[in-house]
Amino acid sequence: MSGGKIWVMLPALASAGLLSLGLWAGQPQPPVTGPTPPVATGPRAPAGMTVQFQAGSRPDAAMSPLPARVTGRAARDGDGYLHQWPGFHATARFSGTAVALAIDDSVNRYRVTLDETQIVLTRVGAGMLRIGGLAPGRHQIRLEKLSESAQIARFDGFFLPAGADPLPPPDRAPLIEFVGDSDTVGYGNTAPGRDCTPEQQYLATDTSMAYGPMAARALDADYRIVAASGIGLVRNLGGDHGPAMQDLYDRTIPSRPGTAPQQPADVIVIAVGSNDFAERPDLKEGHQNLMRQQRIFASRLLRFMRARRAEAPSARIVLLVFGEYGRNLVEAHEEARDAFAADGDRADLLILPELARTACHWHPSLNDHQIIAGMLTDLLQSPRPASEPGEDRDGDFPPS
Repeated sequence: MSGGKIWVMLPALASAGLLSLGLWAGQPQPPVTGPTPPVATGPRAPAGMTVQFQAGSRPDAAMSPLPARVTGRAARDGDGYLHQWPGFHATARFSGTAVALAIDDSVNRYRVTLDETQIVLTRVGAGMLRIGGLAPGRHQIRLEKLSESAQIARFDGFFLPAGADPLPPPDRAPLIEFVGDSDTVGYGNTAPGRDCTPEQQYLATDTSMAYGPMAARALDADYRIVAASGIGLVRNLGGDHGPAMQDLYDRTIPSRPGTAPQQPADVIVIAVGSNDFAERPDLKEGHQNLMRQQRIFASRLLRFMRARRAEAPSARIVLLVFGEYGRNLVEAHEEARDAFAADGDRADLLILPELARTACHWHPSLNDHQIIAGMLTDLLQSPRPASEPGEDRDGDFPPS
């Protein structure tokens, strides 16, 4: 992307509420302005299947919890999970003719996939989604958060009625963590064009179709998203010096202090920094300011990489750079990578080409996300960078 295109983006992003990083400030979501039903069942629902969301409902006394594999930043709260970062998802398996899930979220959108049937939940509030009329036998159910919001949501789990049998949840898959901003969230990625109202952007955002989950699926891996629209590593979009990724990463719930134990990732993809360099420099002192900003960013990125290494000693670390944001951003990543190598450690550096960015407010489209996912998949199927000459290392994932 040319420098001119970057500055064109800023007014659109400001109108979307991102320049102030309103995500963690509790910015209210827009009201429903179109015919978006709270529960929408896809066309592949089998005959006889029933789907009903019962507001305010709780599990019946005869129901039993269904063990699930839960992935994403989440804090246990009693028998449920509180979550705020994007990309939260849970998967379970059972044998029977009915299943239910309990949720409390009046802001976000979710996709529930039961075998081949998809059900989209939009701002449903607190209650239970009850699904019945299934064919006898084995089934899999998956809940995925699609949207991004400032509100803390709650998932109380999957439940089975009497007569149904729980099955073990899916085995643990390799975990890839993606640290980033709106491009990692999948901001407005399914939109047909750049001009979007807040409601259109909300409905068009699908984190499960961002480059991270795409790459994870291609590699038979799982994913964890630690990302927020407008966020930078050191400073946020528009020069905002509020809490940035270096301040919020450790938080399980980004709007609340506190860290809960989490599974170490097998691969950590760090794709944050575009917003640090997205502000037009001062014309009089632009070069000097950019060089200072580059040095600060490189130093903080190195510190961030070292912290991730301490948490995940065997993880492969990838620096993903949106090269269209300028040479200073690229050089800052190169400096951090080289300093990391001087530590005796190693990291991959993947510099992305210019993208079409035809989705909401100049964000990557689905095709752009596919391009990024393809490049990332190829990288992760290649050998890790060697820390010493002649060192032979295999890739983390076998070539397809």
